[in-house]
Amino acid sequence: MKLINLLIQAMPLVIIGRSEVINVTLIDEPATPIPINMTLQGCSNESMTVMGNYSLTLSFNNECRLVVTAKSYTLSAINVSYWDYLNLWLGNVIAYYNKMPLILNGTVTAYATFLNGTRIQCLC
Repeated sequence: MKLINLLIQAMPLVIIGRSEVINVTLIDEPATPIPINMTLQGCSNESMTVMGNYSLTLSFNNECRLVVTAKSYTLSAINVSYWDYLNLWLGNVIAYYNKMPLILNGTVTAYATFLNGTRIQCLC
């Protein structure tokens, strides 16, 4: 048996209330069911033993950080995901008057960010 790699795949930023699938992949030759010790810290604090190529679906209703650690024999992997609120913003705003945005003539643009300021890529 040869252990090649251990991977954790998860989105780095997730909208609060949405589900996230965390995939733990063990690459070994020959393919054999091997136990993996997983630890969740932050949004949820728990430890579990799972078999290779395991998927876990999680959802949280508050802003939090989740550190996922996986270990199997000599291999280890770590991944961090943040659950955060999403804010929508208008672009091209030059000022506000009575809490209403003042926008120059032209195209109105919008963008979204998480509370930490990370901008969301538009899939337009």
